[in-house]
Amino acid sequence: MAVVTFAPTHILQRTLREAPCLLYAAIQWVATTFSFTDFFLSLNRFVAICLPHHYNFWKNPKVSVLMVFLSWLLPAIVAGTTIAGIGARLQPLPDGSCETRALNWAGTFSTYLMGIFPYSMVGLVSVVIFITAFLKSRSLTFSSSATARYHVRMMKRRLLVAKAMAVLLVWSVASCLPFLLIQALVPGFPDYYPNTWQICQQLCFSDVNGSSGYRCILRVPKKKVLAIGHRKAAILLISVTDNYLSVTRV
Repeated sequence: MAVVTFAPTHILQRTLREAPCLLYAAIQWVATTFSFTDFFLSLNRFVAICLPHHYNFWKNPKVSVLMVFLSWLLPAIVAGTTIAGIGARLQPLPDGSCETRALNWAGTFSTYLMGIFPYSMVGLVSVVIFITAFLKSRSLTFSSSATARYHVRMMKRRLLVAKAMAVLLVWSVASCLPFLLIQALVPGFPDYYPNTWQICQQLCFSDVNGSSGYRCILRVPKKKVLAIGHRKAAILLISVTDNYLSVTRV
């Protein structure tokens, strides 16, 4: 997957080398929308598995639409303030790309909110989900009642999405960790080593392409997976909303 998504990202950056920072803000907005969608999806799975008696409320279409709306709105607000230079600003780099540089504590907080908070919470919630599922399945396994068997089946169905979410978390962290660490620990690295910095950016941006395809596979029958893979770029934006609403039906 990394090879498949790395090449288009590399070509895109080569083609748009002279593009303004506004384009990179838009790319960052879309990428962060995916991470916030995963965050809200992890909350949905947490309630479904750990608090099943309250899950009917979370299955309400209005709640699902609200979660999708917030996953688009929060990154849009942060991206808008960055473009306006409030708290942080977009800094052009020698290689033609851009990076976000914090100007004060508010900018540092918004950068944390965009890049670290969503997947940190996804990781924490995933640990709680898997521990709870293990303990519940262990206690229900010894019961022979029809109700217990039903709960085990439902838990396994809901865990499918949680497992896919955990794989996506590992993929996102592995793709973006070098980018985030270098940016945090060596602020002047992009100016001194622009080529290496560009490779780190390409790996991080490839996460958007790879994870979007993974989300599409979550809800599509196996026979259509390959077809969806070829159309992945065309449904990049639609997949966020569509798949969140589909998963919340389980």
